[in-house]
Amino acid sequence: MFVYFMPEQSGVQYRYSIHLTAGHCIRMEAVYTLLELDRGVPEVFASCYDTRVFLRATAALLDGRKITDMELPFVQRVALKKGLKMIEGTILSDMLKENGLV
Repeated sequence: MFVYFMPEQSGVQYRYSIHLTAGHCIRMEAVYTLLELDRGVPEVFASCYDTRVFLRATAALLDGRKITDMELPFVQRVALKKGLKMIEGTILSDMLKENGLV
């Protein structure tokens, strides 16, 4: 397993944190599956690849405006409406609503 320790200073003593990358977690999951181990893999730190973080950042950049209120050319506006209709009732649609984007 590829794990490295990063010291964090806490007063006089040092504590050690285990940092796992996404690749390490995927490999761990594969090993657990092959060995038929019922064990969870630690969650990777939220990053730009996490849809929730991306949606929160988008909401902040739009200053609270909805994506449906943006001034878009006709073709892009139609594509946006069709795309939103396609994802209606999905988790992605719920996530857009939670972040105030629709």
